[in-house]
Amino acid sequence: MSASLQLKYNQISFEELDKFIKGLGFDLCGATFVEEFDDFVKDITNFYFENKFYAGMNWLVKNLDVRIEPKKRFPQANTIVVFAKRYPTQPLSTTDGGLISAYAKGKDYHNILAEKADKLCKYLLSRGAKFAKFYVDTGPVFEKYWAVKAGLGWIGKNSLLINKKFGSYLFLGVVLTDIHIPTIKIENSSLKRNNSNLHPLRTQFRFEILNYCGSCTKCINVCPTGAIVKDGVVDSNKCIAYLTVEHKGFIKSELQDKIGRWIFGCDICQIVCPWNSKIINYNVSEGDHQVLYLNGNLLSLLQITPEIFYKLFKNSPIKRVKWEGFIRNVIIVLANQKIKKAIPYIKKFLYSSSYTLQVTAFRALYKLNSV
Repeated sequence: MSASLQLKYNQISFEELDKFIKGLGFDLCGATFVEEFDDFVKDITNFYFENKFYAGMNWLVKNLDVRIEPKKRFPQANTIVVFAKRYPTQPLSTTDGGLISAYAKGKDYHNILAEKADKLCKYLLSRGAKFAKFYVDTGPVFEKYWAVKAGLGWIGKNSLLINKKFGSYLFLGVVLTDIHIPTIKIENSSLKRNNSNLHPLRTQFRFEILNYCGSCTKCINVCPTGAIVKDGVVDSNKCIAYLTVEHKGFIKSELQDKIGRWIFGCDICQIVCPWNSKIINYNVSEGDHQVLYLNGNLLSLLQITPEIFYKLFKNSPIKRVKWEGFIRNVIIVLANQKIKKAIPYIKKFLYSSSYTLQVTAFRALYKLNSV
């Protein structure tokens, strides 16, 4: 390789990038070249969308071609930098058993990651990049796929990225850039020679990502709704995390019963994962006021007004479900927990202006009066 070619492309090493990203507070990082999805991944993706496993998340369908082939929108992008940050491993629990997913313990991860990703973009631009754009679960990018390609881990049977050191309790983000980062860290890959024509600085190997789930099916077996329909594929129509966060309106009766104690999100498939049992519990101090409030009981949550809800959870992921969805979920959990003293409080929602709360309350009262 000529010295001029080296100077043109080798603008930043992976070691430099890794040092800067870790300095921002991220736990993992990797980089990979921008290219079209592998055929196998395309097949899995098509299977997911053809069966409408995305449920009501219609934004996933939008720009699907860009998700599969980023260069259609970002022709100048040569590299995708992927970064990950750990989040708490223990769900929040009310005094009477209501549960909230561990990732909602602190501030909204979109905001936390976006602030750091913006600094990463500015760093890349200062190092010679002409283009740098970040996404933190906010655009037409399949972060998990690129995380695998960048060597951060593998896709588990529950469809989550799993890393040997940190398990699956990870927030992900990416930066697309025109800068070339030739030294790529691969921790979970086997390498095979590839004689295809590649960029002059691209390593002359084909990456075959190893999957360390083996024959384990714990996440599949324990899912209350049977939402894991295929290795790495989750039917969101049945997924408790989807139902309690993204789903709008009334939740089908048969699914309400299976929601169990989950008010927001669901960590069941992560809790049983052997890779997560190996990691040390990780906590955050941010958002302690939310933690203290949620450590009350279900009845106290049921009495939260819209004004209090939006003030309390202004900087929390919980705001995504909105007040109506939050109260709907609390009513469902009260019924599932058979807390009969909640009956007079639930009755009030029979006269709510929200049809969703009316019918959810009606079903909960029927269930509670039957026990």
